[in-house]
Amino acid sequence: MISFDTIVKGFPDKKDYPNTTSLKFKKDLYNYFFDSKFRDVKALEIGSHRGHTTKVMSHLFKEVITMNINPKGNDWIPVNRENIKYIVNDVYNGHPWHTSVSNDVLDDYFYDIEVIFLDGLRGYENVKMDLAQAIQLQPRNKKKYIIIQDYGNTKFDGVKHAVDEVCWWGNMEIVKGIGYPVGTEHGTMKYEDWEAVICRTTY
Repeated sequence: MISFDTIVKGFPDKKDYPNTTSLKFKKDLYNYFFDSKFRDVKALEIGSHRGHTTKVMSHLFKEVITMNINPKGNDWIPVNRENIKYIVNDVYNGHPWHTSVSNDVLDDYFYDIEVIFLDGLRGYENVKMDLAQAIQLQPRNKKKYIIIQDYGNTKFDGVKHAVDEVCWWGNMEIVKGIGYPVGTEHGTMKYEDWEAVICRTTY
């Protein structure tokens, strides 16, 4: 297994490049899921930019499916990671995740996913939609871990609102805060809670 420092060598931090997750987020993610029980797991990422976090995930899980509205650019980071499946899809087009923009059914990719990283649109309704779809992934009765980015970022208060509401309804619980801690400030970024949270479904 490649060391964390080797995986993220040359990666920018969020305070210098806001479109990525923080290096602390990546380290916390790596430490939490660096366990043999996750080695054969299939993971899903909703929203990717240049693939910094995608690359870290590809070293933790057997397979990573990442969905983004735009095709991969020339600056895509994990170019040599063969366990990443990149799907171009507008996940907010009103169709389920497993239906692509061309209406091709992608059920095989979306069955038996155990880890979901939500890094898409930050509006309250968008996050609620993402959480609902994550929880409904089949088989529904299998425990899932859902990671939500920008949970404590005051710029996107709808994220925390949606997560807390779903937890209040009893569908999932927060098991760990990761990334920048409460009180962190970098320019316009201010965190009233953790940068991100790892949640676990409760059924």
